[in-house]
Amino acid sequence: MINKFLKFLVTRTFILYLLAFGLIWGLFDIPKVRQTVQLKILNRFRPESFDYLVQTAVEGKKFDKHLLETYSFYYQKVTEYVPHRADAYGMLGFCDYHLGKKEEAIASYEKAIEINPDFFWFYYNLGVIYFKDGQYKEAYEVFKKTVKVKPQATLSFIQWSKRIYMPLVIIKIRLGDSVEEELKTGYRDCYKLLAMLQQYFFNRPEFKEVFEKMDVKLHLF
Repeated sequence: MINKFLKFLVTRTFILYLLAFGLIWGLFDIPKVRQTVQLKILNRFRPESFDYLVQTAVEGKKFDKHLLETYSFYYQKVTEYVPHRADAYGMLGFCDYHLGKKEEAIASYEKAIEINPDFFWFYYNLGVIYFKDGQYKEAYEVFKKTVKVKPQATLSFIQWSKRIYMPLVIIKIRLGDSVEEELKTGYRDCYKLLAMLQQYFFNRPEFKEVFEKMDVKLHLF
């Protein structure tokens, strides 16, 4: 009789615990809680300032490897915790390329394009990597896709990217740059590269020497 009573008591207590746990768990907005935790973790990895990254890129100077690795580490962590962030993959690709990790940079830009195929700079930077590596056919194919992207889609994505791109844009503006003008220049340069590559393919081998002397750079996106 006592054993039956104890068994009943234990079972009832267990059920009450389950109900209480379910009630408490239901009070929380789980996605929101998860996002809050992710932001707190990522804030620990976030560099104190992006001034060095932006200024060095804008001035076209060579990056200090140790300093650049700090930014690369942060963007890598963002892709791990928030894998749908195309902007983080783009910035990781930019950093990795300047760290001499060409294949990793290509993979990051391809992933960024997979997530968001409507952003000009992902295609442009990927095309530039191929171009600078002498892979002209690959560069040509990427640049053809680049010019098909609508400018407004790119500008809208930059405005949406409040944690990744906007801090960089604010510094660019402070340094006298304009996102709109930079994009216009990007389209102009892309059309120019496409035209030159077409000439090269149509029996103009001398263009290869011109290509090797051109100072084409990735943009900070």
